[in-house]
Amino acid sequence: MKVYKASIDMAKAMTAELMNLGVPFFGMKSDVLRTRPKKEARSGYEGLADVAKSNEDKLGEDELMKLQKRMLELLEDLCKE
Repeated sequence: MKVYKASIDMAKAMTAELMNLGVPFFGMKSDVLRTRPKKEARSGYEGLADVAKSNEDKLGEDELMKLQKRMLELLEDLCKE
């Protein structure tokens, strides 16, 4: 459990540092990220349609993670050379 907590803390610290450095895809504003519909906030299919429409051009969590991973790979490649 200590190792897991330490790895989570290290990942959070690294993300904060990358955000402070202005690395793309770290510290993204919430208005560009896809939101999940809340069960209590929606009423039937109309609520789902509203959420789907507002999420059309936004990034999902999985897409954001892929972009962040790719950015880290590019940074690693730049540091190797």
